[in-house]
Amino acid sequence: MVAKENLLSIPDLNLSGRIEIMDAVQLDKYEKALGLFVESVQTEGTKIKTALEKWDYDSLAASLSAVCEKLEEIFAEDLAEECRKHIGKLKKTKHDRIEAYVKYFLACATALSSDIKIIASVSPSPSEEKEDDDDSFLDTKSAPAPASASARFDKTILAVDDAPLFLTMLKTIVQETPYKIVCLNSGAAALRYLEQNRPDLFILDIEMPIMSGIELAEKIRAIGQTAPIIFMTGNATEQDVVKAIKAGASDYVVKPIDKMLVLEKIFRFI
Repeated sequence: MVAKENLLSIPDLNLSGRIEIMDAVQLDKYEKALGLFVESVQTEGTKIKTALEKWDYDSLAASLSAVCEKLEEIFAEDLAEECRKHIGKLKKTKHDRIEAYVKYFLACATALSSDIKIIASVSPSPSEEKEDDDDSFLDTKSAPAPASASARFDKTILAVDDAPLFLTMLKTIVQETPYKIVCLNSGAAALRYLEQNRPDLFILDIEMPIMSGIELAEKIRAIGQTAPIIFMTGNATEQDVVKAIKAGASDYVVKPIDKMLVLEKIFRFI
């Protein structure tokens, strides 16, 4: 079951004052609504793009309305309300303006869908929960364990990403390891931290403003930091991979991040 506090971290969902009072049955129903929204972004998104290309405003309105219904069911009313205003003006608006808004709306809906999938991927499922309260953090059948229990908390991971949500997700994931994680939101902050510290692993977002993850990696290597670097990216092209390798990458993860994949890579490099 998805953790309520994780869902509250998604800014497009107006859940404050709502999710706190949900019981298990209501939360389960809400989770299903989230899943249906994610599916609608995929299915209706294709229809929306096709209708836009054909200038078929009736089909476009129908598909946009279908996504709006799912947005309202998951309490993303702000996105839905704005979209419905544009739906009412489709036949009175120039096509280039319609196209610009629809692309913006799809980008917002896709981003929300990605946030939901990320939250779902890091939330513990009933099968992952331990019945006995022991000192183990991982199901060893699904992820490799660290080489030595004596290494607990003497290894540090530095994560740098300008998106707070992804840092929150990484914190949740690393809580299931015997390692410490330091989260920073810019390359400049990371370089200041590295003046006095030597992490054992870097997890860097590629697409960051001012200083990209690749630029940060180059600076990390230039100051003599040799720990492995894992890049995170939402747009992993062949060119990105080549640049990442040249900058010193050991591996990369494509967003939305998968919990078990990230754990596997952490244990591989520490």
